[in-house]
Amino acid sequence: MAKPENRNAYKSEYRRASYDQIVITMRKGDRDKVKAVAAKQGISTNQLIIDALCSYAKIDVSSGKD
Repeated sequence: MAKPENRNAYKSEYRRASYDQIVITMRKGDRDKVKAVAAKQGISTNQLIIDALCSYAKIDVSSGKD
């Protein structure tokens, strides 16, 4: 099976079409603290932040709907 010539472009287009993106800015060193908490729980940093926001706002995004 041949690889698409522009696989990165395909992945980028898929992500743009399928996902929203939020940029979070924090002080130097805080990212490492968040990553450590996520690692301790055995989840990704992204999932930790999603879980925290959903818990705080009392919303469920597991189905992709509010």
